[in-house]
Amino acid sequence: MYEAAARSLRTNDRFLIAPPLAAQFGSNVVSVCDISIKGARFKHTQQLEMGHKAVLRVVIDGRPTPVAVEAVIVWTEADSVRTGKFISGVRIYAAPETLQAVLRSLLAAGRITRIEELRGSDRFFVDPNLDARWNDERVAIEDLCARGARIGGLSQFNTGASGVLQFKLPSVSDDISIKTQVVWSSVKAVDPVKHRARCVWRSDVFASPAAPPSTRTHSR
Repeated sequence: MYEAAARSLRTNDRFLIAPPLAAQFGSNVVSVCDISIKGARFKHTQQLEMGHKAVLRVVIDGRPTPVAVEAVIVWTEADSVRTGKFISGVRIYAAPETLQAVLRSLLAAGRITRIEELRGSDRFFVDPNLDARWNDERVAIEDLCARGARIGGLSQFNTGASGVLQFKLPSVSDDISIKTQVVWSSVKAVDPVKHRARCVWRSDVFASPAAPPSTRTHSR
């Protein structure tokens, strides 16, 4: 089945922080660039290991002391833009009320924007995942939209890399081949190691910007 828009299935909104928030993860100085009730993403200079636990202390204007929450790194990668820098994602262990209060403060200060509002088109989960190839690699398409797709596979995807995504749909007789470019990648799982990436189309593929190719879509 090809499921309905991903945003209707998401239970925790993510917010882009601009400019990023100054923070510390343990003894490491970091910059928090997006946040949700369950986690956050930050940039840093010292390499960190997946599974590393520490207290994340975030400085928020108007608060006398930093907000302190426990967090664990669930993925980390080299920054594709800044040489020698890193980006990591953490899962936050704190009462939802604590993070909700943080989000309200940031929203009132005009520091955050819901990431969903920055997207130009809906995303659709593909369930079960659609078998495909990205160049010579076997991958699975996890979601689709008018602008691109999220794919998963065993090999690492390099941010900025170009490739051809090939897949077949039940309603289409010929294979679909699309030129794509990786805009971000991360580790999906560690045992066994699996990777995922977001690819954007490099050519016009779909006639309607609101509807990626699918046989059926429905809400859960």
